Amino acid sequence: MARYAHFWGCYIPSRLPHMEKATRAVFAALGIEALDLDGFTCCPEKSMIKNAGHDDWLAIAARNLDVAEDAGVTLTTPCTGCFGTLKGANHELTNDPAMRVKINGKLAKVGRKYEGRSGVKQILEVFWDDFGPQTLRQRVVRPLTGMCVAVHHGCHLMRPSKELGFDDPFAPKKFDALVEALGATSVKYETKMLCCGGLLARADDQAQAEQMCRMKLRELSNLKVDCLTTTCPSCTMQYEHQQANLARMGEVYNVPVISYMELLGLALGLAPEELGIPAHRIDTNPFFTRWAELRRRQDELAAHFDLKGLVGCAECNGCRNDCPINLGDPKWVPNDIICRIAESDLDGVIESRAAWRCHECFACMDRCCQQYSMVDIFRIVKHLSVERGVVPNGVGDGITAVRNTGAMIAVSEAARKRLKLPATSKSGAAELAKLLSDEE
Repeated sequence: MARYAHFWGCYIPSRLPHMEKATRAVFAALGIEALDLDGFTCCPEKSMIKNAGHDDWLAIAARNLDVAEDAGVTLTTPCTGCFGTLKGANHELTNDPAMRVKINGKLAKVGRKYEGRSGVKQILEVFWDDFGPQTLRQRVVRPLTGMCVAVHHGCHLMRPSKELGFDDPFAPKKFDALVEALGATSVKYETKMLCCGGLLARADDQAQAEQMCRMKLRELSNLKVDCLTTTCPSCTMQYEHQQANLARMGEVYNVPVISYMELLGLALGLAPEELGIPAHRIDTNPFFTRWAELRRRQDELAAHFDLKGLVGCAECNGCRNDCPINLGDPKWVPNDIICRIAESDLDGVIESRAAWRCHECFACMDRCCQQYSMVDIFRIVKHLSVERGVVPNGVGDGITAVRNTGAMIAVSEAARKRLKLPATSKSGAAELAKLLSDEE
């Protein structure tokens, strides 16, 4: 793991200190060491400061990078704007020797020299490179299973890709994978790659800034997502502060905006107060109410299922083509039912009676590579269905008949007599009734 130094930028310490609090708490929980260095200034921001003078912008960035070089650390920042500037400056100074000489001439006035020895990582890169989704998944103690999360990347996390190299600039996957490592579902939605439009307000176009915000919030509200997650302070302010402004004007969306750092902290078992979540402007109570309900359902599942095996079965889907019922009716997809159970919809599955279409032919069991096949899961669902009295009529009749008479179907002695067969042996029904009774 690299040695890191925090680069907070301007917005987080001044406008969103709870993002800093969450970052520090998560780093401590994961054992990531990061220094606080003196001497940093604004990164500086690209879309405004860079346009005031490219060389000055580059010199300011190079000076920040030299502060990190002197300390022998890699910079890590939660701000995608700072990431875009610092990594972009690194890229330009590394690939343009003449510009590097020019900028070092400026830096000499303050006794500094850029040498390109310090790396820059957006904070998601730290989790991706130093841990990876699988390792993070193993560190989760309070999974966000069943929670629907909408990822917002922000423009400066990935573009320009030739400078940043974080992910595919138009079809990224890393942020989504990091969210799903926490147990949540990363929701697909049409406005996913839409710019937040936050800087339009600074360009004195408040109406268009509101419209950009509105487009995404409207879709996410209709989809009933549990939250929008961000990693950029500018985007966070746009979707939370602008949303609060819209709400005051009667335009209410109720989409909680929770940074990835906060989601990760919650999944690691940290309390909302440790992550600064009470500082949010948009009410996060719906998120926590829904999560608590899903966790209650997960606890219910844990009382009946091996949750690791259940989730593994849902993710595998390897034996789907071996199910004869599915071959006869492609609309009945056993893995879809397993997924519903894993997502805490056990009650819905029981009410649908869908599990009873599994005839327990054991084809999936003999092919299962995880030793926890669909038939094992369906048997548990059927058992719970019987306990609740939610069974197909024929199944209910058969169970009742065996308990009452010792046989599923009454024997026709007349038919046996016509075939000259002997009378059936005396039934053990009375002993069976006693065996199944509650009497000691």
